[in-house]
Amino acid sequence: MPILPVSALTGENIDALRRLLHRELAEMPRRNYAAPVYLPVDRVFTLPGLGTIVTGTLMQGTIETGDALKLEPGGALAQIRSIGVFGSVRNRVEAGSRVALNLSGIDRRGIARGQAIVGQEFSAAQSFGVRFTPLEGATLLLRRRMPVRAYIGSAEVLGTLVAEEPLEFGREARATLQLREPVVAFPGVRFVLRRPSPMTLLGGGYVEGADSPNTHAKENPDEVVVLGVLNDRGLDAVEPAEIAVAANLREAATRCTLERLIERGDAVAVSRPRAYMSAAVASSLLVRALAQLDRAHRDEPWAMGVTSIALSRALGVPEALLVRVLGHFVEEGRLVNRGGYYAAPGHRPSLTAEQQAFFDNLVPVDEGHLFLPSSFAGAVAAVKLAHLTGISKAFDTMLARGALVKVGEDLYRGSQIGSVRARVEAHLNENGRMTAADFRDLLGTSRKYAVPLLEWLDARGVTIRIDDYRTLRKTVP
Repeated sequence: MPILPVSALTGENIDALRRLLHRELAEMPRRNYAAPVYLPVDRVFTLPGLGTIVTGTLMQGTIETGDALKLEPGGALAQIRSIGVFGSVRNRVEAGSRVALNLSGIDRRGIARGQAIVGQEFSAAQSFGVRFTPLEGATLLLRRRMPVRAYIGSAEVLGTLVAEEPLEFGREARATLQLREPVVAFPGVRFVLRRPSPMTLLGGGYVEGADSPNTHAKENPDEVVVLGVLNDRGLDAVEPAEIAVAANLREAATRCTLERLIERGDAVAVSRPRAYMSAAVASSLLVRALAQLDRAHRDEPWAMGVTSIALSRALGVPEALLVRVLGHFVEEGRLVNRGGYYAAPGHRPSLTAEQQAFFDNLVPVDEGHLFLPSSFAGAVAAVKLAHLTGISKAFDTMLARGALVKVGEDLYRGSQIGSVRARVEAHLNENGRMTAADFRDLLGTSRKYAVPLLEWLDARGVTIRIDDYRTLRKTVP
């Protein structure tokens, strides 16, 4: 910077100094008025008739009288009763101003220098990923794990700097800043570090955030930074509140930006709870999942597909996350989920001739007793004892497709159950209602098998029980 000799007595170069300061200020990046509020508290006191007053510089955002903000650390509600700027009362104040806030509902004894008045998006934390640049004279003092005195906002906190890269003069290094007490910090916030004692200045840096991706979203700064957060998190689906903090945006603006990214195909939403991830990352997972499914369909064509836990192990992705991401593609029709089995959209399970013959013998149909079932436990035992390739998964397929149907402790063929439903619906359409005895006589079976079948029909929404009668559910208002 230029050096200007000035004189307060003669006025020499005072005007030149003012011009220089104005020029430098004009070239500085404009403060973000639309960002979440961040006002580090430097003083707190009370005034008669007003109550608690805090002062500080509004670093970003906009505050209006009546706003509900937070005091962090702590999370106490900070209701703005009035706003003062250099002795004048304002209804609204924007980033860059020195501000005095009259707070309601907070006792001054619960506020101290180092805390911050912030938007609902922010909360305090004790550990941050940072970029740190050492001073030239400090490199010999620094260690990979270094006790430090950190200055963030108006806070002065002891902590530890853990370097992830070599610490060299003039070079940014990735590190983790671990603090003994929580403070408010978010991507882009700057800090200064000293030794705890003696308090030698070591250097400074900023809290790390997502890098801006090189996409066609670059025309909109909000979209750039939000997409950068999603790309940075990879397969971790991120909720809007967390994205807002990482992107330094208000949550409402973040949600609008996410919807625009979804409409354009740059982001996807997953459910339970609703969260977001980069479309490129999600699509990459889909490609890997489909490749795994194609191999499974070739190797085991009799299987319905692959379970989520098997896919999770094969892809090295946590099952809960995998289910949420694949659920998005199931809704889009790019993947199929039948009875808990994932499959490619065109997959149709096909049993071998030997497998089909095994199941024909497993649940035979007696022409004299059309609705006589087999024992489900006996069928399971027979499957376990069979020495046929893939017979266990083929059994699951028969059950999932309804070719075999478990009713209570019994096992029926799907064709038997279809005939049962047809007879029941025809009888009820003609007679309106049916007793258990009517049903038993209708099938020519015993009470032992009739009762579980009636309960199965109730559970599937075919019939509904009213006192001692059953009617078709569709006839009930």
